[in-house]
Amino acid sequence: MVTVKYKLGKKKLGNWRLPVEYFYAEFTPPEPNLLIFLEFWKKYVIPGYIYFGGEGCDESCYSITGEKVLDFSFYLRKEKTIFILNKMGDRNGGVYLECREGNPPDYSDFEQLFQQIANDIIEAYNKAVKEALNYGETEEKEFCVSNEYKIDIIQQQEKAKPVRKINL
Repeated sequence: MVTVKYKLGKKKLGNWRLPVEYFYAEFTPPEPNLLIFLEFWKKYVIPGYIYFGGEGCDESCYSITGEKVLDFSFYLRKEKTIFILNKMGDRNGGVYLECREGNPPDYSDFEQLFQQIANDIIEAYNKAVKEALNYGETEEKEFCVSNEYKIDIIQQQEKAKPVRKINL
């Protein structure tokens, strides 16, 4: 199962940026012993600026905009969480969307982007599970190989060979 969640916080009055409280994907294998390889790579166009840092950081904060790639890959054996925007920005810490005018400001383009990312991750997960299920399991088999029989044959052959002495 995969669950993608995001929450946009409350923007304060004034030139404050909109906080992204969280945006993550939680992955859980559908069966306890199923090993899934999930590989994700997709390019997205960010409709404005996404800032990484503290709430009051100035323009020196790290930001991303334009085309950006979201990529990750891992083997899924147990629950795993991916923080999506932190992966995109290759940063940890607080995440904020650019400050916009309006009462209330319109962030629907970011919401559409986040929804598209969520849908793409779910699709990639479903594909990875389907591929993993194509690799069946086998029953346990035990083998024992011994060299005893081979030794007996070699000894019998050596006994049957005529012994020749060469004088020098």
